[in-house]
Amino acid sequence: MRRTEDTACRYGGEELVLILPETEKMNARVIAERIRKKVEEAVLKFEDKTFNVTLSGGISTYPVDGK
Repeated sequence: MRRTEDTACRYGGEELVLILPETEKMNARVIAERIRKKVEEAVLKFEDKTFNVTLSGGISTYPVDGK
């Protein structure tokens, strides 16, 4: 995320939400995939152990996917 109007926040325990105003669903998909790849490529090290991290997510838009 690079725009000042974009917001990231914790929604629940391990759930995070990215709010990307005025973003088409396809563009949101591209952003989400970029983030997913960066997380997957990261290698976390703690003491003598190395950890790989992955994430999964979904995309919804308002008002199309809203109630």
